[in-house]
Amino acid sequence: MTEPTTAIEPRVTLDDIRHRADAVKARAITEARTSVDEAIGRENIRTLLIVGGLVVVAASFAFFLGSRSGRSALAQEILGE
Repeated sequence: MTEPTTAIEPRVTLDDIRHRADAVKARAITEARTSVDEAIGRENIRTLLIVGGLVVVAASFAFFLGSRSGRSALAQEILGE
């Protein structure tokens, strides 16, 4: 009678485990970045920054014009013109 032969399982090496871990890590990073991009959207951030910049410029310009007109009114009052 012959003994049944069993299939020999291939050994898992440390390099195999590292490659699998790297693949899982790369997939997790890719999925996380995709999720963040979908949730926030780069175009929305860009638009928000542009609008914020325009508000700062407009406020600075308005302050400059206001300070100039106040100085002009004060000068006219002092000189009596």
